[in-house]
Amino acid sequence: MSTSLPEWIKEETRPVTVKGQDGFLTHSLLEFCRLFRKIDLNKQSSDTKAHAGIKLLAAFVLILLIALSPAFYFTLTVAAAFLLFLSFQRIEILKDVIESAAGAAFLSFMIMFPAYFLSGSMAFITITVKVFLSVGMLSYVSVSSPWNQLTASLNRIHLPSIVVFILDLTLRYIELLGRKAEEMLTALQLRNLSRSRDHQKSFSGILGTLFLKAADYGHQTSDAMECRLYDGTIHSSKPEKLNRYDVFLLAILILYVFLFFYSERPL
Repeated sequence: MSTSLPEWIKEETRPVTVKGQDGFLTHSLLEFCRLFRKIDLNKQSSDTKAHAGIKLLAAFVLILLIALSPAFYFTLTVAAAFLLFLSFQRIEILKDVIESAAGAAFLSFMIMFPAYFLSGSMAFITITVKVFLSVGMLSYVSVSSPWNQLTASLNRIHLPSIVVFILDLTLRYIELLGRKAEEMLTALQLRNLSRSRDHQKSFSGILGTLFLKAADYGHQTSDAMECRLYDGTIHSSKPEKLNRYDVFLLAILILYVFLFFYSERPL
């Protein structure tokens, strides 16, 4: 009796890649990876100079001032100071901020530009610059400050604890569910050795699994809150003292507040 193995068993398995077979999966996976490079709730502060609360306050006040100011030169002075400030940041922070701000500004420009042909108004330039500054400032605060410091800052200004809790919990579940979706997309891509003809079915299966996971996480969180007798109170650490960078940033902010009222004076 022959004990030799059949020839087809000895052949090396070589999956043949079909052109365009996983464009949908690859594109979706890259989008998830690109998103979660920005959402990192466990990151450490990349800027140890100014505190997150001071940066958040300065960003909100400056955004409010440039939104209320009709004087374009005031917006340009804020833009000049902001770009000068960004030039001293690390290349990773500079790249993330410019990409986010430029994308939002370009979208705003494309939406507002047709109004020039209807009314001849140059307001689309002002709006585009204001959108660039607003998104850029918030993006800088986001990429340079850990989320726990930002939520702690919101708690210190006496924002309702339930609002801070929901915000923090939402961000954490977005990260958890997103990484779970990334793992499922990777597994689906590795098993998909031939052309997939039903991408909608695969994607709906992933969404259904994520829905069940979200419900499971919700029940686990509710049980954990009951076991720990959570009463809705958020205890934040004692606020740190202002350093020289905080004082400098607050001084610049006060200077721009005075400049705003000066630009509003009647001629």
